[in-house]
Amino acid sequence: MSGNEQVLVEMETFLLAIASYADRVASDPKVTFEEHHVSLMGPVSRAACEPLAKAARVGSR
Repeated sequence: MSGNEQVLVEMETFLLAIASYADRVASDPKVTFEEHHVSLMGPVSRAACEPLAKAARVGSR
């Protein structure tokens, strides 16, 4: 998968997560948006996003 294709998949997954998060919280109130988003991603996308997730956690301190 090219870099552009990977970015498109990640964007589509993020938008799907936004659209479906309210329903997920209704059935599982303790789930965070990040947990929900990651649950929608495939293993390749998860691995690709892990450095970004770590950087975001470090930057938010």
